[in-house]
Amino acid sequence: MSLVLGLPAAAGLVLLPDLASALTGLNGNALADLASVPVALALAVAILLTRPRPVRWLLGILLVLIQGGWLATLAYFGEVPQPEQILISGNDTRDLIRTAFGEWRVLAPPLGFMLAYAAILAAADRALGRHGLPRFAVGGVAALVLLGGLVARPFLLDNAFAAALGRSTASAVAVPNAAGIALHMLVSRIAPIAGLLDGDAQVVPLGGPRPDRGEPVTVAVIMGESITPLRMSLYGGSGTGPDSPLIRRRADQTGPFRLTAKLGLSAGTGTLASVPTFLRVSYAPRAAAGRPLTLFRLAKAAGFRTYYVSAQHMRFGEIAGVTPDVDRIDDASRSAARIALRRDEFLLDRLEDFFAADPDGPRFAFVHQRVNHAPYRANCAEADQPPVPPGASGTDRRRLDYDIGLACYETNLDRLLAFFARRPGAVHVLVTADHSEFTGERGQFGHFIDDVYNVVVPAMLFTNRPDSDIARRFAALDWPTAYEIGALATRALGYEVRDPNYDPSRFFFNHTMPFGVAGHFQGRKIDATTLSVEQYAPDGRVLKTQHFNLATDVPR
Repeated sequence: MSLVLGLPAAAGLVLLPDLASALTGLNGNALADLASVPVALALAVAILLTRPRPVRWLLGILLVLIQGGWLATLAYFGEVPQPEQILISGNDTRDLIRTAFGEWRVLAPPLGFMLAYAAILAAADRALGRHGLPRFAVGGVAALVLLGGLVARPFLLDNAFAAALGRSTASAVAVPNAAGIALHMLVSRIAPIAGLLDGDAQVVPLGGPRPDRGEPVTVAVIMGESITPLRMSLYGGSGTGPDSPLIRRRADQTGPFRLTAKLGLSAGTGTLASVPTFLRVSYAPRAAAGRPLTLFRLAKAAGFRTYYVSAQHMRFGEIAGVTPDVDRIDDASRSAARIALRRDEFLLDRLEDFFAADPDGPRFAFVHQRVNHAPYRANCAEADQPPVPPGASGTDRRRLDYDIGLACYETNLDRLLAFFARRPGAVHVLVTADHSEFTGERGQFGHFIDDVYNVVVPAMLFTNRPDSDIARRFAALDWPTAYEIGALATRALGYEVRDPNYDPSRFFFNHTMPFGVAGHFQGRKIDATTLSVEQYAPDGRVLKTQHFNLATDVPR
């Protein structure tokens, strides 16, 4: 068989996943990406013409794995994968595996197709060999050099990988993109960054209640996981029932504590994008500027004992650079067996231990929940799960699983608030989440989605000082942002962050990576229900503008 016939046939095989995604309606633009044609030809040359066979088969296995991951991601999220998700998955391998097993109903069809695709490639390799397709080292090396050039694109252009690669609109294009980002992971790991504040931001001490003024003070931040407030009955949604413990707690005016709930905005569309930026009290995403600042550093300077307790991993805090200022750390890498047994009740267990050591001492705690992380019901204690209606399938089943996890989140959050309500002295607990979650809105699921809906999160204040400066400032906020919530925590610790660039009507959030590495968004709060947002590439280009209105853009 001549190369004239063999290579187009082989390239056609490489495009099979894109054909499947187009025919099933997952990605109608898969076959319209002209860049996939030369890439498919290069892959065909590299795989079919390379000697010896073990090398050829290794390349084929990598092709199937990468294209399979692209197709599975497309099926799960409902949108074309973004290149930096490969980097994120490299940092979240355990979560990736757990999610894949937990969401097998969604992922089984694309993965089944990829097994068939692998068998087709193996059969084609044998058939082309029997028909005399020449294989030689020079041809394979030439193809690999071509692929290497594609892989090297992010290093030859400005701004690392994200701006250079763009989206992999076809699975064939995802192959060199994945290889390029894998190489980027090897040579450029995400690391703590020196500072994130714009301009001449300052931190100044306040004259309010601090631990050296005699009154016990407890300041805590509870960071939820994948929490969409617009599905919570507390915010008028239908995902949780009318007997929500948070509704009861908000309505309770008999005791010293008050719960105030608003719609807020997180610092990013994923945990890796949002939590490090929140801990840095960063107004605008910056790659490296200013000086280091974290909530933990301020807490230590004010004389607080500090605690980072997470049902997830400490790496988000490590990226922010908080570790030197944390007195005690408990997370999934240190307490995996306990978390597997207790789920997020583990947080309560560890908080009891930490506060028992000095009941009246000033304490600052950052509490990172895991409940309602995908797969949603897997992180929810059986006793807290309502019964599942029979017959739910497809989108309805995925949304139901999410809502069950959301109800478990409310239960766990209520128990955490009850714990803090037993602390002596002044107590200020700020509640937010790392990002929200799509549950079928606009045909999309999950997060990492370039949409402001992905950062609409709960913003709550639970305090026994309802007339305090903290409470008054929280009440005055519209759409409290991650920066504004962090600034309130800073005030509760006895300091004020003064950023000359701060504008209460303007906000920022990261795309999928912290510190603007994968681009960021700049938005304006138009009114109590409307936001206007511009998306920026890492090189500063405006990618799109979005207007978001609660009354028209969110199904209830």
